[in-house]
Amino acid sequence: MNKIMSSLFTTTQLITAKIEEIENDYYILKNDQLSLKAKKAVSCMFEPSIGDKVMACQYDEDIYIVSLLESINPTTVNIMAYD
Repeated sequence: MNKIMSSLFTTTQLITAKIEEIENDYYILKNDQLSLKAKKAVSCMFEPSIGDKVMACQYDEDIYIVSLLESINPTTVNIMAYD
């Protein structure tokens, strides 16, 4: 890894946590060490629910849910291609 890439990785952090509450457009995430207020990233394909396990990314002061790791709601995904 070059010096530029290593400096980029120190500015972002990934965490895993469960959703404890939903307040307006924010999700309250909790794990053993911390409690955070996060928004859903545009790239997150699913709508998270209370009790779901998610991965979140911190960038500067903002925290975003980037993926849903485990859901309490079973979900089927259909991916369709358009011309």
